Amino acid sequence: MAKKTIKTLDAAEWQTEFKAYLLRKGKRPANVFLLAEEANASEKNFYDHYNSLDALEKSIWRGYHRQTIEKVENNEEYARYSIREKYLLYAFTLLEVLKEDRSYLLVLNEHTIRSAPYFMAYLKAFEDYAKDLIQTGIGAGELVERPFYERLYPGFFVLNISMIIRYWLKDESEQFEKSDVFIEKSVNALFDLITPNVADSITDFGKFLFQELRKK
Repeated sequence: MAKKTIKTLDAAEWQTEFKAYLLRKGKRPANVFLLAEEANASEKNFYDHYNSLDALEKSIWRGYHRQTIEKVENNEEYARYSIREKYLLYAFTLLEVLKEDRSYLLVLNEHTIRSAPYFMAYLKAFEDYAKDLIQTGIGAGELVERPFYERLYPGFFVLNISMIIRYWLKDESEQFEKSDVFIEKSVNALFDLITPNVADSITDFGKFLFQELRKK
């Protein structure tokens, strides 16, 4: 019997193998040995790139943020956008990035992603981006500078992007049209909290949520 050739994988290929394992088995590999065996690779090769399965998963999620940033910054108009426009573009682009891994993400969602370490890793990377946006907005006069209260601004962004991701994961509308509406209304409501005008977008978003809840 011919001996199997052991493959040498790079970091991205290990991520692909991990996601494929999850999709085939419906669960996370219990240890690195099982993933390596399924990938026909060696444990040593895995540890050349990651020190644990947790580290690999965190890298996948930080990669979603990195890919999104790369795509929005490749938009020639991005630098001239207001911070509201920049964040809207980020949110829409993020869902386009996530769409490529939707089946994988839906398996994760069955086990609840909201408090998972990999999701926290994504949110930390996102929060750093949000803080930069906020400082840019305050410096340009687009956001209201409020002592003490503005410390809450990054948390508002984190909550908003978390809501967007969770809504999209449950969205079954054609071409995820409802997610597009959710992004528009929730982002407008978010920015109205941190800019002088508060009432209109929050009321509009509230109506949208009320209508959606009535359909459940």
